Amino acid sequence: MLTKEIEEKIIDFIKEEPKSIYEIARLIGKSWRTTDKYVNYLTEKYEEIKIKVFRKGSRGALKVVFWKSILPFSSEIKEWLYRKIENGREKVDFSPFEIFQFANTNKKIAFIHKGKFIMGRETPKSFKRVISLLDKAENEVLSFSGNFSWINLSYKNLSLYEKVKELVERGVKIFAIGRIDVDGRKNIEKLLNINFETKTNLIKVKHIYQPLRGFIIDNKVARFREIKDPKKYMKDELKQKILIFYEIYDKEWIDFLRKTFWRLFRVGVDARKRIEEIEKMKIVKE
Repeated sequence: MLTKEIEEKIIDFIKEEPKSIYEIARLIGKSWRTTDKYVNYLTEKYEEIKIKVFRKGSRGALKVVFWKSILPFSSEIKEWLYRKIENGREKVDFSPFEIFQFANTNKKIAFIHKGKFIMGRETPKSFKRVISLLDKAENEVLSFSGNFSWINLSYKNLSLYEKVKELVERGVKIFAIGRIDVDGRKNIEKLLNINFETKTNLIKVKHIYQPLRGFIIDNKVARFREIKDPKKYMKDELKQKILIFYEIYDKEWIDFLRKTFWRLFRVGVDARKRIEEIEKMKIVKE
């Protein structure tokens, strides 16, 4: 019987990269025939799931299952935006406003914050809003990150670490992409430690350089942050540091951002593998 748990396992598995029926069967502990039946059912239920048969008609035929997000976007504007994101490394390389401007006027909102900052990236009001948005997560949160330092954010009795832990305890999956280097290793280890504390494996992280900073909650809302720093402008162009937060509720653009996330996630390097390679580095004292 195809249970919800098995269904989610299959979807998470093929989102990472294309998988053969045999690999999926081994994952869920079912026969090839039963797994093939499950996959055919899922392709009817989810339009994002596709099947490609190689060497069709031969004894060595190979049936591969994949997530639609690996296919090219049809829209020239969306493809152009994706390429800009794909080629970006730092947050200054791409502004979320480039996407925000195309969303339906009635399905988006932006906030400009000035004044007191928490770790230079949130204000007390914006941080409370982050927590309230995450409270609404039901299935998954997709996180676009820099070096994952957001896991250390806290204000008074609110903590992002504790909030993510609470989500995982509720069964919400967390997928994250960002930069995993020597300087940010502690952040990623702290994030992955939630898997250990909750005795789950619901947090999956991959290393990849990308310019967005924000998250997508289910298919409900995409929230991104942009920082405007006077140091990056000519004298008197910008008098004080400001934070701009973009919230998009337009399904078309949430879908674009979700596809963008999975395209990047698919080619990213698994966090554990990245950390293993960092640990091999030798410290030279002089």
